[in-house]
Amino acid sequence: MKKDKEQFEGFDHLNVMERVSTNGLGIFKYLKLFGELSGKSLIIKNGNVGIFDSKKESEAIEIVKLDLQENLISYRPFGTVVFYNYGSARKDKIAFESSHYFDELSKAIRIATNKNCKCVYHLSYNKAEKPTKFYKPYDFIDNDDNFSFNNDSYIKNKKDLRIINSIFKSLIKLPIDNGVNHTPLLNAVRFLNHAQNEHWLSLKITLFFIALESLFSTDNNEISFKVSLRASYFLYSKNKEKRSRVFNILRNGYDLRSGFVHGLKKDEHKIAQKLKKGSSDYSMMIDFPEELNSMVCDIVNKILTTETLFKLFSSGNKNEIENYLSSLVI
Repeated sequence: MKKDKEQFEGFDHLNVMERVSTNGLGIFKYLKLFGELSGKSLIIKNGNVGIFDSKKESEAIEIVKLDLQENLISYRPFGTVVFYNYGSARKDKIAFESSHYFDELSKAIRIATNKNCKCVYHLSYNKAEKPTKFYKPYDFIDNDDNFSFNNDSYIKNKKDLRIINSIFKSLIKLPIDNGVNHTPLLNAVRFLNHAQNEHWLSLKITLFFIALESLFSTDNNEISFKVSLRASYFLYSKNKEKRSRVFNILRNGYDLRSGFVHGLKKDEHKIAQKLKKGSSDYSMMIDFPEELNSMVCDIVNKILTTETLFKLFSSGNKNEIENYLSSLVI
């Protein structure tokens, strides 16, 4: 312990950060506010996502400009401004916690909209202190767009924002992955996030299926059939047409996943013919991963916004989960 203490001598500014950092600022790319929210910004405060007032919004934009000028960055990221309020009265605040909350908010928006959202600029600060800038976790020039679909997320009204807030509040209740604690829901959220960020299409598809397996498989028996059947009933227990569509996509998708994992060649054109709607073309590189993404997002959304399901899939109780999943298709 003494050696560790000596290693950090001269780094008192870390303690200063924890004491005085009262705001985090992020710019979210691919996120657009419309309707009654047009021209507004967002704020995370006391574990909730709300609307920014114009005064703070102007302050945030000014800080962005000054920071980029100081660092000689000619590129200015565009997007929706999001503030994070640490709360000056808190004694347990962590200087870098806004980074975690921004990450969880971007996940919540993706899950709610099935589209893209990414925090590309982030710093923590307190204007009353000098220096004003305390933390910059990465290079803010966003040249690497991993989310293949390239679709913006839209928040059109306060109802949309309430849904995002509900998802966000559940996400921040999940334990931070420390390499030891794993639950079906935590794994599904993380695999979904990795799938959305993955460039390699075959691996992207595989990660989506692993997310589904985290939730709908409790053993190694008939995994592809069980996952496809349970997921379809979970989403559309009373709509046979939609349920059949989900089952068909997942069962055929498993052929692609298995072919990729085991190094086997699959006839993608033949699979596309099975999945297309009517006479329209169906792209396995675009339509299929988009549909798969929407399905997994809708499933995770339902779990995160339903208290009983959240508790069940957060518990890791194999018997209770198996009993619930079996009851879906009876």
